[in-house]
Amino acid sequence: MPDSEPSPADAVLERLDDEITFLVDNLRDVSDSLADLAFSLDTHLTEHGHEQVRAVVDRVRGTLNTQVTNDLTALVGLGAIRHGPPADPACTGTVTADLPALAMGDPPPPGTDPAGRDSILADLLADAADHLRRLVAFVGEYFDLARVAAEHGNAERAMSAYRLARRAARQVPEAYQIWVTCLVEAARERPDCPIETTWPPVPLDRSPPAIRQALPPLDTTSPEAN
Repeated sequence: MPDSEPSPADAVLERLDDEITFLVDNLRDVSDSLADLAFSLDTHLTEHGHEQVRAVVDRVRGTLNTQVTNDLTALVGLGAIRHGPPADPACTGTVTADLPALAMGDPPPPGTDPAGRDSILADLLADAADHLRRLVAFVGEYFDLARVAAEHGNAERAMSAYRLARRAARQVPEAYQIWVTCLVEAARERPDCPIETTWPPVPLDRSPPAIRQALPPLDTTSPEAN
């Protein structure tokens, strides 16, 4: 007996599921990419690979671009049609969180002996690296929250989590500049740890405007760079 033709309603539902699957796969690829970048960043920070860290930073900043925003928004709408209102009240509402904050000590005061200076700068470098790690991890974590909420059509939860992820991504370049400033300062006058850079060493200054003026800008070709 030949299979019966699907009803118009079944055909529409099948098309809806296909569209949702396509968007879900795209956004899961973004999640995987962010996870890979976080793993690479940890390795490069440990190895003091400033050029590799900078490349990761550029990619993180450019990942949550207009296409990703459009896909997430479309998935929210289709998910709401497919699943209806969220049944679990715990899965509704706006996602709120504080972005990772930079916690650093003071630069070594003038007259500090070489050993003390090296120790203080090493601690500052570690603090800056941890801040960069936390920011990138935050981007991945809250993008994942947004993606899962979008799959279930929870617009408020999805878009609030996504806004947090994008805010954190916009702070990653500045965190990189703070880290590389500490790196250059820590390596100054140490022939055993040379760092080849295209910019001169700069005084350690935790003021973001001063750091932005002292270091060259990162790649600004990404549509979501700002």
